[in-house]
Amino acid sequence: MKALEKGSVGEEVKQWQLFLQSAGYKIPYVDGAFGPATERETIKFQVKNGLKADGVVGPKTWNFVTTVSNNTPLSEKWPKQGYNSMVNFYGPVGENQTKLDLPYKLKIAWDPTSTISKMTCHEKCAKAFYNVFEKTLKAYGEKEIQRLKLDVFGGCLNVRRMRGGSAWSIHSWGAAIDLDPDNNQLKWASPKATFSRKEYDEFWKIVEAEGGTSLGKARNFDWMHFQFAYL
Repeated sequence: MKALEKGSVGEEVKQWQLFLQSAGYKIPYVDGAFGPATERETIKFQVKNGLKADGVVGPKTWNFVTTVSNNTPLSEKWPKQGYNSMVNFYGPVGENQTKLDLPYKLKIAWDPTSTISKMTCHEKCAKAFYNVFEKTLKAYGEKEIQRLKLDVFGGCLNVRRMRGGSAWSIHSWGAAIDLDPDNNQLKWASPKATFSRKEYDEFWKIVEAEGGTSLGKARNFDWMHFQFAYL
């Protein structure tokens, strides 16, 4: 991968910005343009990890990131579901959010004539969400995504309590997403929920590769929902 520095633009810059956001660095916009903010946060990352603090994402910085990512167990990547654990990792509910550019447009579940190309989510899991959608696009293609309704958006950030309880929903941190809620309703189990069927196996492998937790696969309900917090 080529070195990235101030003035660089493109998809690789966007991936680097998403990585910095997921690691807790302050990147206001994931826009694929290596500007002053990206340079500043890159230097902070390099200083913290004993790398040459030149603001250039060269081979040593890339290799460090790859090595650390490959050696981090998925169980340690995200917090345990629970208020204290979530706040310690993500911060207060509704805060530290970012706008994520999506690899493909999503239809609004409650208004299917409308689409979105950006999604609000927590900055720490923005890269993971992006990777899920990008890998889904590569694995299925747009036509199959539309047929399987993997492009029907039921919500991400939503500061609220869990249905029927007093605990905060994982959506309150922008660390969970619902897809195709009409065909994967809260209390529906396999095989009624469409996301429980074999043709979605590859999608769930993609989610799990990013450390995501599917409530459907874990507990056989709420198949619309996956989150970046383990149960």
